Amino acid sequence: MPNAEHRPCVKHIVENLKKRHGSLDLLKKFVWNLAWSYSDTQYKANLNEMRAYIMSLYEDVMKEEPNTWCRSWFRIGSYCEDVDNNATESFNATIVKARAKALVPMMETIRRQAMARISKRKAKIGKWKKKISEYVSEILKEEWELAVKCEVTKGTHEKFEVWFDGNSNAVSLKTEEWDCSCCKWQVTGIPCEHAYAAINDVGKDVEDFVIPMFYTIAWREQYDTGPDPVRGQMYWPTGLGLITAPLQDPVPPGRKKGEKKNYHRIKGPNESPKKKGPQRLKVGKKGVVMHCKSCGEAGHNAAGCKKFPKEKKGRKKKNQEIKVCFCFRLLFG
Repeated sequence: MPNAEHRPCVKHIVENLKKRHGSLDLLKKFVWNLAWSYSDTQYKANLNEMRAYIMSLYEDVMKEEPNTWCRSWFRIGSYCEDVDNNATESFNATIVKARAKALVPMMETIRRQAMARISKRKAKIGKWKKKISEYVSEILKEEWELAVKCEVTKGTHEKFEVWFDGNSNAVSLKTEEWDCSCCKWQVTGIPCEHAYAAINDVGKDVEDFVIPMFYTIAWREQYDTGPDPVRGQMYWPTGLGLITAPLQDPVPPGRKKGEKKNYHRIKGPNESPKKKGPQRLKVGKKGVVMHCKSCGEAGHNAAGCKKFPKEKKGRKKKNQEIKVCFCFRLLFG
């Protein structure tokens, strides 16, 4: 899915960083704070704190490409703030026993588990009477505890300035532009503590400012239908033929293990056809005119020059002279 947003799991990133920086007590805190940064300003502030803490950790974190797993870089409109894969880990934990079975029994076990899970959740949703889902309701309870501590200054065009913890944020309650300068509302789709405080200041219901994706109606539609019951193998059609493995396994791409590269190179005219491996190219002197270094004439070299002949000293004479000198030293000291 090339258009899907891919996010690495921060929990696994922390575990990988522990292999090299396991002695750092604040490693987990700095990495998770960086992942939970909703705005670009908050992201840079947490990154600078990590750099000031220890430079080697900062360099290794940058190699992990934090722009793929920090909330400040998430695509606006997905309304998902997850920075881990706990959902898939939870699902894998429920199918551990099923995975130990053969293919058909495994799929049947997973199907029955899905039937039971969807039926149970559908019954739970039927008892829920609020406009928003249970998940969002729990989040808004936590936001309310912070919203009551905020100081709100009302402006024009449904815009507000909200002070909290020594800092202010701009909030807009316009229908076409629900946003807060902390960017948490835009990423999650759920009003942050600043937006919650502004909504309370004008006396409106906070549930009306949650995106429809988190309404109970949408929650109910997710579990409205599930897998249908299936009859057992006794009722399955027969006579379709035995399914067997293919006669020859498909050849995977790439070089096979243990094989050497063979390019079947065509050898040149000066290379030996019998010798294997790389060879030095021998360049012949055919057609090259020889010149003497001593006289400069063509047709001979300095060794055979008649104008300036070189004296030839044999090795035997040198050896004889050395022997004579050695004998005189022995005799006369």
